[in-house]
Amino acid sequence: RSQSFQWLRLADCITVQCESYRNLYPPFLRHKIIAIPNPVFPAQGQAAPGVESATQVLLSVGRLSFQKNQIALLQAFARVASQFPQWRLDIAGEGEHRAEVEAEVFKLGLADRVRLLGAVKDVSSLYRASHLFCLSSRWEGFPNALAEALAHGLPAVGYGGCCGINELIEPGRNGLLAAGNDDVDTLAETLKQLMADAPARREMGATAVETMRAYTPAAVFDRWERVLTEVAQRRMATS
Repeated sequence: RSQSFQWLRLADCITVQCESYRNLYPPFLRHKIIAIPNPVFPAQGQAAPGVESATQVLLSVGRLSFQKNQIALLQAFARVASQFPQWRLDIAGEGEHRAEVEAEVFKLGLADRVRLLGAVKDVSSLYRASHLFCLSSRWEGFPNALAEALAHGLPAVGYGGCCGINELIEPGRNGLLAAGNDDVDTLAETLKQLMADAPARREMGATAVETMRAYTPAAVFDRWERVLTEVAQRRMATS
């Protein structure tokens, strides 16, 4: 595997989106790696995740695909739905697995509890109207939808075994991580904890906004400027 990375020896530096990706590279390249995340714009409005209302919304945003793994989310929601009759699951996004996702909704008897919203232009309105966010991905680069949800003050749930997700979600502060990856049992139990605890959602939602301040465009662009300046200076020194 390391042979396929040999050409990167010529690189001045290698940028990745999350620090945990460093260990996915061979040891001889790790000193070249710099983690720079995507910028996350501050939200124009905030969710109220701790508000008790007649309808509580669990939201997921992402392409309907094998990667995003909405099937596991549907199965986890099905396991707890009867305990939380006021909750519904909204899934925003379109993709190649639409037929499979629709079939699973009907197979699980969730047609009256799940809304497949398709592509949504005003996603911000969905974040603001929801009470909990879940991204059940098997893998991620930088999970933009998760970052956006946190910036809107939504506590979030995802898999602890998914890089990217396990860097943005800080367990007990802005959400919870389900053990493993693609495990329906742990995801159901983790969702259940926050669906049942409005005060925790309220507190974690407030913290979520704070945790996203490190990803503001100004902060991220400053990191890019430093990296590019350092590379240019090294090049000039050796030319």
